[in-house]
Formats: sequence, structure tokens, C-alpha cells
Amino acid sequence: MRKPVYELTLADLEAQPVWEFALDEEGVPGQDEATVRPYATNGQPVPEGGMFVVRAAFTLAGSARRAGYLYIRALHGIDYRLPTSVPTGHVTPVPPSPQ
Repeated sequence: MRKPVYELTLADLEAQPVWEFALDEEGVPGQDEATVRPYATNGQPVPEGGMFVVRAAFTLAGSARRAGYLYIRALHGIDYRLPTSVPTGHVTPVPPSPQ
């Protein structure tokens, strides 16, 4: 299964919590840099330089909860700038209040 990352649904994320960007398939008709595919780790480390989205749960102000995903780059860890709530869209992180 291949699909654009922005078309991932809650059902997709429940069925498969990790999706890999199919950068090696970018030239395939109907696919581009936004195409993802299910990724089964099977206990293996992620490929060096790989890019992934991983299912996440967010708690918003007022304790509201949303499901979504985070972008992960194998060499850089969690890319906190692009948390995405499904089906709402990108979530803008708010810095913690000064104490």
C-alpha cells in the first residue's frame, strides 16, 4: 500500500503505527516525495537516513486528546516542528509558560 502522507487516516495509523517515506520509489508513476508505505521494523533498526511518520497521541490545552503522528528522521530523532493531528492537520507547538 502506498499513499500520500497527508492522506493517512486514523484507521491507517491504527493498522500500521510506523510509515516510511518511499523516497526510493519517487520516479514511480503516481508517487512523489510525499508517498509513504507501511514499515514493519521486525526488531530491526531503521535505515540510516530514513524518514518516517509514527503514530502519536496529543493532549491539547484543556485536556482534549487528538490522535496523529510525528515525523522522525533516523539521524535526527523527532522533528518537533511537524506534529500532525488526524484529520485536523499540522499542530503548532506552544512553548511552555515561564515558571
